Amino acid sequence: MKYISRFKCKFIKKKYIIPNTNWIKTLNDLDIFINKKHNIKELLFNEKLLIKMTYCRNHDLQLLTKQFNKLPNLVYTYYVFFCFDNSSDVKNNSDFSYPIQNNKYVIDCYHVTYEIMHYYKRGSLLRYMNKYDKKQIFNVLQQLLYCQLNIFAQYMYTHNDIKLSNILVNKQKNRELKYEYINKKIITDYEYILSDYDRIIVFNQILCFSFDEKLLFSLFSNICQTIELFNIEINNKQEMFDKTKNNIEQYVNKKINSDELKTKELSLNCSFVDDFLMKYIMD
Repeated sequence: MKYISRFKCKFIKKKYIIPNTNWIKTLNDLDIFINKKHNIKELLFNEKLLIKMTYCRNHDLQLLTKQFNKLPNLVYTYYVFFCFDNSSDVKNNSDFSYPIQNNKYVIDCYHVTYEIMHYYKRGSLLRYMNKYDKKQIFNVLQQLLYCQLNIFAQYMYTHNDIKLSNILVNKQKNRELKYEYINKKIITDYEYILSDYDRIIVFNQILCFSFDEKLLFSLFSNICQTIELFNIEINNKQEMFDKTKNNIEQYVNKKINSDELKTKELSLNCSFVDDFLMKYIMD
């Protein structure tokens, strides 16, 4: 086992670390063991990084973050790696180690998952909600709902931890957000980033069998939670649920029965969300 560098870093809400130069040097040493798509030393000078520490091993995150980096409204993650670190030692700024023996990863004994991600300096939506008018709330809602439907249409994932502190704000003038799996596009000066993927449910294995209503209920629950964050009442929830069920069931059944080429051409009909958004902005 190889031990490297003592470090002291600022923690944010217990599980987020703003890395200092010792952290970056340590992570740069890891470059020889992980995918060298990015040079971490260069990232230190060009980007501000945030590192999330989770007290468990989550192998799904490596795949999830690669997929999410290609989609709008999701955190850009540079690396995910796993360590032997004891979480209390890390918080006490003690030595930490990564699982290397004989120049190879040791697969089975990780204690901590680290996600090295882009730092969104404007923070979460929790800071701004009291200042937002109806038009701004519409923009947030539209992005978050399209984002979740887009992920669902392509990967059959649902987020399951929708709250204001998990929605980050990224200012970028005239940014074009393309939701290719639901055939939508938005141009905006503010992108709202859905973060924290610890509770994601992966449903894609269901496609091997048939439509499962657990998938529908999970998606609909996430949609309702998103809307209700903004103290908006859904007057016709049963009607919205029925439309959701009809559209999702049709889409999933088409996807099950399509070959790989045709699946790429499928687009989820999200009229059940568009109808709600139109009614909200018109009222």
